[in-house]
Amino acid sequence: MSVPAPAEILTQCALFASLGEEQIRSIAKRCTLRTTRKGEVLFSQGDDSDSLYIMVEGAATISLLSETGREMIFHIAKPGDSIGEIALLDGEPRSATCTIRDVGRVLALRRADFVALLEDPALSRGIITTLCMLLRRSTDRAEFLALRPLRARVAHVLMGNAVPDGPRPPQVRLTQQELALMCGAARPRVNQILKALEAEEVISKNGRIILLSDMEQLEDIAQELDEL
Repeated sequence: MSVPAPAEILTQCALFASLGEEQIRSIAKRCTLRTTRKGEVLFSQGDDSDSLYIMVEGAATISLLSETGREMIFHIAKPGDSIGEIALLDGEPRSATCTIRDVGRVLALRRADFVALLEDPALSRGIITTLCMLLRRSTDRAEFLALRPLRARVAHVLMGNAVPDGPRPPQVRLTQQELALMCGAARPRVNQILKALEAEEVISKNGRIILLSDMEQLEDIAQELDEL
């Protein structure tokens, strides 16, 4: 499969989507395309910030580690997503760890080049839009973890990570451990809920792949406010 040119990749990223063709080409010249390995740590929580990344192929897990050592997966970055823009803006150490989930590619833009571009009003608008999206995501997640029962949280995460598969049910390629970390719960409890959803024919399994057989019912479950 051919890899899109850097300029094409940038136009698919919300951070740069508002820029014109000439501006995109200028930024593309400063970017580096690199191959990533499964399990590779792109950066760790607490690292100095040296680059902004854009997913081109594959996916990456963005995780947080609390002071007590508890891990939580905050987001799974997919092609077109930007990674690490917050730390580049405020100059603070990385607030999360980014781990590559499978072999793929990322586009890297060095911090010095990124900062030099901030004088462009169009790019600034793109950054503001992206920051608002991240803030909204954080707010939604806080509400999601604090107010929703685990069954609703599992349904919400499954829908948010579903990949269309033509006429067949959407697929979710998360391990049970990843699903548990995204829901803020223990793996055995998440496993119980998955078994219940499978018994209700809301989901089914094909090996390690979860198939979302009844999206309408799953959406209703994601809106539940009380434990059943």
